[in-house]
Amino acid sequence: MKRAKGKRAAARIALLFSFFVLTFSFAPACAPKRGGATTRPTAYFGPTEPMVDVVNAINANNRKLPTLWASIREMEASIVDDRGRRHDEVLRGTVLYRSPREVSLVGTKDPVGAVVTIGSNRDTYWLVAKDPGPDTAWWGRYEHLGSDCAQPIPIRPDLILEVLGVSAIETDFSALPAPVMRFNPQADAYMFVWIGKLPNRFVATREIWYDRKTKRPTRVALFDEHGRTILSAFLSRHVPVEVPGLPEAEWPTVAGEYRLFFPDSGSRLRLAMGDVKLSNRGAPNDKTFTFVPQRAGVSKVIQLDEACGP
Repeated sequence: MKRAKGKRAAARIALLFSFFVLTFSFAPACAPKRGGATTRPTAYFGPTEPMVDVVNAINANNRKLPTLWASIREMEASIVDDRGRRHDEVLRGTVLYRSPREVSLVGTKDPVGAVVTIGSNRDTYWLVAKDPGPDTAWWGRYEHLGSDCAQPIPIRPDLILEVLGVSAIETDFSALPAPVMRFNPQADAYMFVWIGKLPNRFVATREIWYDRKTKRPTRVALFDEHGRTILSAFLSRHVPVEVPGLPEAEWPTVAGEYRLFFPDSGSRLRLAMGDVKLSNRGAPNDKTFTFVPQRAGVSKVIQLDEACGP
């Protein structure tokens, strides 16, 4: 009986962890009711810009964000467990980022403290889930991510970057994964779909919508290799990030609210940011994105790519 209860508890916590990933069907049902309704834009049929100009405008904003520190003022999770039961959780936390792919997300709950830590640096990625959950750390090396010799990780930290929407877009539009742009007049948005290649075919890997006027990301979608939406996200309430030496009119912006929907389980997550800065008390720094498996503070450490060699 205790073992069965332990498995159910671990399953529920694992579902909660999946909400931190940080990238889709964009149906209205994807957006939680709390946090305000999304305003439907007025259809636009006027002139639009070429892809290169749109990308340059997006990159002009994101390249002003080499680092990012943000507090999560409120994290509302509506979790559907493996038995179809819904559980509501309220957490807090922080998100830290450093270009090009270093990220750290920590979810906390009083009086427990850190519930989960998700991280990535240039070489390594990891997920730490402390007791009373799985009490496990998973980690691997990027050079083996997606290889047959590497085990999957419950949450891929690199996907958090997709949802944050602060990475620059590659300007070689022929390099895979390659972006394709079209304009959606009903949504008044530029829609980018990234195409990747499998051994026998091309596949859509992600989709991001950018508002025509502001070039701010408003929707993000990630797909599996069969084209199924695995995560849809609505980004809104963008806020300016102060950059020393720049006039306020030129400050970059990031989303202040993220609403995520997981179609397979029906679970939802809402993140409301608090303070958003380039840095806070010297963080992020090298220590922020350092991971030592032996110091993870858990009883079980799994190297996902151990079979791939040293």
